[in-house]
Amino acid sequence: ANPVQFIVTADVGTTVHIKDGNTIVDTFVSTGADTRGLTLAEGTHLLSAESIDAAGNISHQSEELVVTVDRTAPGATAPSLAATSDTGLGGDRITSISQPAFVGRAEANAKVRVFADGVLVGEGLVGSDESDGQLGDGLGLWEITVEPLADGVYQIITEVEDLAGNVSAPLAVPLEITIDTISPQRPTMDLV
Repeated sequence: ANPVQFIVTADVGTTVHIKDGNTIVDTFVSTGADTRGLTLAEGTHLLSAESIDAAGNISHQSEELVVTVDRTAPGATAPSLAATSDTGLGGDRITSISQPAFVGRAEANAKVRVFADGVLVGEGLVGSDESDGQLGDGLGLWEITVEPLADGVYQIITEVEDLAGNVSAPLAVPLEITIDTISPQRPTMDLV
C-alpha cells in the first residue's frame, strides 16, 4: 500500500508525534515543515500531531485531520435501458430514441461512465444511499442520458469510479441495445 503523504508544520528542533486516535504512529524531529508518509490501513483515521521542545514542554494537540483510506474498487453496475427510453416492446431493448437513458444502482455518490461499443457516450453521478429506498446498503440510483447514437446495435457497458478514484472492473456481459429511428416505408394499396 502506498503511504499517504502529509505536511506537518512545527517549531524547528521539536520532537513531533503523529497520532492515529491515541496511538503514536510516527515520531520525528521537526525541520519546520516536514513531509511525512504514513502507511494507513483501509478505514477512517483521526490523525493529529503534537510537539515537545527540549525542555519537555508539550504543545496543544493539532486539530484532528479525518482521513478515510479506500483502496477497494467499487462493484460494477449493470445498466438497463430506462423504461422511458424503451419504445419497442417492453424489455426488448429496442428504441427509436437516439439519446436513450440508462439506469442502474452503484456505490453511493460515485461517478458512472457509460460506453457504447467501447466509446464513452455519457457519465453522471450516483445518488446518495437513500436514493434507492434500501437504506444502509451503500448503493444509490443513477440515470444517464447518453450522446446521440446512430441507428444500429450497440454493446453497452459501464464503469464506476468511487470518490477515492478506484475504478470497477467491467461487467463480463454487456447490455445489447438497438437504436432504430427510421420509420418503416409507407405502405401502398392497389386494387387487385
